[in-house]
Amino acid sequence: GKPPPNLIWYRDEVRLLASAWESYDSISDTPITNNNLTIISLERSDVHTKLLCQSWNYPGTLYGSSVELDLTYQAQSVAILHKNNILKAGSQHQFTCESHGSRPPAVLSWWLDNEQFETKAHSVQITESTSGESTISTLMYTPLPEDTVKTLHCRATNPELLNGVIEDTWSLNVQYPPIVKIKLGASLIADDIRQGVDVYFKCIIKANPPPKTKIVTWLHNGEILKKTRGNDIRARLVLPSVNDPSVLVLQGVKKAARGNYSCVVGNGVPSHDHVVQSQPVFLDVKC
Repeated sequence: GKPPPNLIWYRDEVRLLASAWESYDSISDTPITNNNLTIISLERSDVHTKLLCQSWNYPGTLYGSSVELDLTYQAQSVAILHKNNILKAGSQHQFTCESHGSRPPAVLSWWLDNEQFETKAHSVQITESTSGESTISTLMYTPLPEDTVKTLHCRATNPELLNGVIEDTWSLNVQYPPIVKIKLGASLIADDIRQGVDVYFKCIIKANPPPKTKIVTWLHNGEILKKTRGNDIRARLVLPSVNDPSVLVLQGVKKAARGNYSCVVGNGVPSHDHVVQSQPVFLDVKC
């Protein structure tokens, strides 16, 4: 314009200082006034900020052009809620994850160790909702006993940012009743047990929490075995191992020791009086 106009920047109606200079159009040789505004660093609070450039030369008309800032930024926080809840294997549980401060709203994904949960998987349901810069995701999932050593991840991803990922984790503690099985001593040959030899069984127990007592109930053909010394029809000596109560020792077995052996143990899951009995192992005593 002529005379050259004044160019003034405003940020939400607050006047800003910026550098101005004059140049010329290479074709018409018309003077051009420039005023560049440089913002060194944008903050989250700058979203929706209005920048206005006004042009005015006396006694001309006031002109202006504006732009509203639209920013993209990753989530400020993500959290799995209610981490103190007790988890039980075989029961469906609800897990909730919340993310805040992402623009656009974060996409939340659930992972168990390095494996992502898929909604098409059996007994898994995932729902997600967004509001403003927040996202809530709910996972319905039935933990397995082996999940007690795994880590649950909730990851908040901004799909418009290359590295816009943060996560929260939960080391799962899944309670489950004892998983038990009985094994004949490793040094023994099952089809070559003869009267007079020493036989021992091992009750292998996997449980969370561990049984409150180390006492294991042993059964022979469904009958509870009791510690005996010299007056048992099955063996000269029947007793649990001194060093390991989960081991049953039969010293000097007799023919009456033939039959099915099993062990019984409980850990209070799912109820205080609940116990689990192993599948029986058959002992054949030869003459």
